[in-house]
Amino acid sequence: MAFQFIPETGEGIQGANSYLTLEEFYDYSDLYGYDYSNIDLQEIEQKLIRSSSFLDAEFRFRYPGDRPKGQGLEWPREDAEYIDGEEIPEDVVPSEVKAATVEMFYVVNQGVNIQPNISTEGIVSMERVKADVIEEEKRYTNGGVRLSRTTYTAVEDALSRITGGLASLYDLKIIRVGGYT
Repeated sequence: MAFQFIPETGEGIQGANSYLTLEEFYDYSDLYGYDYSNIDLQEIEQKLIRSSSFLDAEFRFRYPGDRPKGQGLEWPREDAEYIDGEEIPEDVVPSEVKAATVEMFYVVNQGVNIQPNISTEGIVSMERVKADVIEEEKRYTNGGVRLSRTTYTAVEDALSRITGGLASLYDLKIIRVGGYT
């Protein structure tokens, strides 16, 4: 069975698998000077699907509002607002999500494995190899799953008005130094 490229139009399409139509992809790429001339149509569609899937997996818990049941992707959403309080209409995929999808497309197009297997051994703290009478030793600082993942800044920046950007990943305390005036 061949795959189907089904762009989300803002209607909450059940089988939707891309946040962009091909026309939107070409328009964004042209606007920002990205070259897609050596990528065939089917490859573009597949990478847009992969990019959309990645965004949903990576950001679904940082997206505001609620995902209606039955639709293929996380957007459009109900009761969603930008971080500045402006309402996000329930019948659109925000331009920020579309931009992030294109940015992710070009990461995928560079051959980057955007969903690598995560090591269950922990972080290597010491590795020793002895050449004569072959010997090898590795020590790990902690067991369990290593939770480091690559951050794609262009994607974070594109979504920052929706998710709060990289700053939303950290518990930031602001302390005023000095007295009050």
